Amino acid sequence: MLQDGQQWQGFAQVADSASQLDAAGQVAQLAQQLRQQTSTLKRAAESSGEKATIEVVALMFQAILSEDRIPPTLRVWFARLQIPVLRVALAEQDFFSSLQHPARRLIDRMGSCALGFD
Repeated sequence: MLQDGQQWQGFAQVADSASQLDAAGQVAQLAQQLRQQTSTLKRAAESSGEKATIEVVALMFQAILSEDRIPPTLRVWFARLQIPVLRVALAEQDFFSSLQHPARRLIDRMGSCALGFD
C-alpha cells in the first residue's frame, strides 16, 4: 500500500494553497492540482488494485468539483476530503462494496445537504 508520507502531504498542500484564491478560482486550481497529484499517486501505486482505487476516488471527486449546483466554497471543502477518503478506500476494501460504509455515507449526506435534497 502507498506509505510515502510525502505523496499524501502533496495533496494536503494542494488543498491548503487553494485557500488564498477566490472560491471559483480555488475550484479550478484544485481540480488541476488534484489531477496532477492523482497521476503521481497512480505511478507510485504498488498494484493494479491500488491504481484502480486511486482512479475511482479521483473520478468521484472530479464529479463533485464539476457540479455547478454545489456552491464553489463547498466544492473546495469536498476536495479537501479526497485524501482522507482515498486513505480509507485503500485501507478498507468494503469502501466500494458497502453502501453503509461510514465514509461513503458521509459523502452522500454532505452531497445531499449541499444540493438541498435533505
